[in-house]
Amino acid sequence: MKRHIYIGLLLMLPTFIMGCKSDIETRKVIQMLRSFEESSIDLPDNLLKIEGQNSSFCQIDLSLPTIVYFHGKDECTDCAINHLPDKKPMFQMADSLKTFQVVVLFSPKPEDVSHVIRALSERETGFPVYVDFDGLMPATLIPTDQRFHSFLLYDKHPVMVGNPLSSKALMSVFTKTLLSINNNNH
Repeated sequence: MKRHIYIGLLLMLPTFIMGCKSDIETRKVIQMLRSFEESSIDLPDNLLKIEGQNSSFCQIDLSLPTIVYFHGKDECTDCAINHLPDKKPMFQMADSLKTFQVVVLFSPKPEDVSHVIRALSERETGFPVYVDFDGLMPATLIPTDQRFHSFLLYDKHPVMVGNPLSSKALMSVFTKTLLSINNNNH
């Protein structure tokens, strides 16, 4: 499986490098990719699940590969909430294939929690959104670089970084990674 991770990361490297202006930046991104894919990410046990007007505390079962859209403390939460409908195709794909799941996770600053909960409750997204109510998602696990805020988790490890909806190349990497995971499980 590790070999497939590296292939996926290498395929994504041009996407990351295009924004880099120097060899030093390129090396930093490569190091961040390596470090991130070696990390183990546990989602907090007590997340607030908001689905329309309904909310409840829950734990996310990570038995399926999970594409995570992470919105952290340093992001504009209003902007992220306004762009939630952009993620709907991933939920539709997950519902159709049943080989992965999608998690949209907000981990706001403590002073922003009530605003985020209220804003999410007022929207009808058609899918659940989770809030790290207690701020337990360690910020050190996920790089501040926004390109790392969409990632595919498998066995609690990032196996792909990037939003598959942002380009055909990333969707191709996502699809190949899922196929590889599913083939290794059968």
